[in-house]
Amino acid sequence: MNNNVDNTKQTDDRAIETLLSALEEDLNKEAGLDKNEDPDDDIFEVFFADLDELKCIFACKEVTPKHIEWFLHSDLFGFMADSVESFTVAPKDIYKALLRNVNIEKKEYFMEHKKVLIEKANTAIREEEAFDRREFFLILNAKKNDFKAKLKAANHPNKNTFFNRNARETAALSPLAKRAIFNHLTQLAYAPINE
Repeated sequence: MNNNVDNTKQTDDRAIETLLSALEEDLNKEAGLDKNEDPDDDIFEVFFADLDELKCIFACKEVTPKHIEWFLHSDLFGFMADSVESFTVAPKDIYKALLRNVNIEKKEYFMEHKKVLIEKANTAIREEEAFDRREFFLILNAKKNDFKAKLKAANHPNKNTFFNRNARETAALSPLAKRAIFNHLTQLAYAPINE
């Protein structure tokens, strides 16, 4: 089981590295740079600084609502949302990857993340920014439902053991318990019926 968790973690790490490197390539392409060049344009310096900050967030053990809020209000997010056709990585993909390390064990945590999305949606409406709030809410709700399903499975690991033949055989009654049940049933069989 522990090995399985390690493999999942490694797969997630590789997926995040792939996502971030694709984003960096897209930014380089937009800036007209080769891989080793530094950006000359000030605005692209901001985008690359945001990318470095995003890499630091992914390196954190747990992503907080503050991290999500920073990403949703970053210049990089705005640039990606405004020029979707230029990027192979969508902002929602980064959001989904950020949610992998989010703690939604309690309702308050989920509500904090929901509040961040509501604030971003309101800001986007006020400032007429491109933001598909429905997609982001669906991603957050999917994360919550996935957690609920895992929690339910963890709380009921042997749900069908009563009907499972092997489980009944292993839970055999001791001879003393069998005798007690037999005596009780025979007493019931010969007891007078009250009318």
